[in-house]
Amino acid sequence: MELLSASFFLPMTNGTPLLKDSGLVMAKEKIIDVGTISELKKRYPQAEHHHFPGHCLMPGLVNAHCHLDLIDFYEQHYINADFAEPPQDFMETLVASIHYKQDAKTAQMIRGIERGIARLIETGTTCVGDVTCYEGSFKMLENAGLRGIVYPEILAGRGEQAQAKYEVALALMEKHLDGSHDRIRAGLAPYAPYLLSRNLLRIISQHAQHSAIPMQIHAAESFAEMEFFFDSQGPIATSLFPTMGWKELPPEQQKTPIQYLADIGFLEAPVTIVGGLHLSARDFPILARHLARVVYCPTVNKTMKHGSL
Repeated sequence: MELLSASFFLPMTNGTPLLKDSGLVMAKEKIIDVGTISELKKRYPQAEHHHFPGHCLMPGLVNAHCHLDLIDFYEQHYINADFAEPPQDFMETLVASIHYKQDAKTAQMIRGIERGIARLIETGTTCVGDVTCYEGSFKMLENAGLRGIVYPEILAGRGEQAQAKYEVALALMEKHLDGSHDRIRAGLAPYAPYLLSRNLLRIISQHAQHSAIPMQIHAAESFAEMEFFFDSQGPIATSLFPTMGWKELPPEQQKTPIQYLADIGFLEAPVTIVGGLHLSARDFPILARHLARVVYCPTVNKTMKHGSL
């Protein structure tokens, strides 16, 4: 049994205010009591006491969405991981990141993930939602003592290529659904609605709904998506599609990305929308009706100028 205390204690429960010289008592890795140091010492005289003066004891932070397997990629394109360089074009960066994932050596990717995990721990982050194309992420996060959900990524492709990537991601997800990881769960992450066919998006959603697994998808993240789904115009049509080698554009949908996902049934499964910066008045009740979560990524949004026209 351990008594952990600090100069300041922030329980984060039911509006409890910041407490001074307080802490908690743990037994078998579970919190069994909280209070002031004097109160806890009286109730648990046998507890081993660890005090951290000048510190604040609080629950671990949550990073709901990240790409740890891209740490090395971003460090190559920016001065440091804080994105200190001037903003780059989003479509160019997206294509470059896809090529990086295809070409990166395993050792290179591992080094980047290790640095990312170290930063999570240094900043007090204990729970993470990691979208990845590298299977080793499961074990690396588990070994680091973190909790979270690892989302095997389903990325760009058409026809047989897209099917192959879907099957790989599905295999990874099913492999790690057996409960062998105490703290790490598995999900699925189709990257974005403009990078996968509607049929594949439907299949992924149906599988997630049947298996009761969480999903994450980038959607309504940039104004370019609004242009693309409304009238098949803008940078996605003129830049991304040709770069990916896709010659045919889909017909204009006259919809927002969120309305498109709802109409094809994708939102029927538990899903987290990464982005959600460009939403119409009709999108809000759609997200609410499907209990969809939205994750805001301020650093990337600022760097890539998401949320601006």
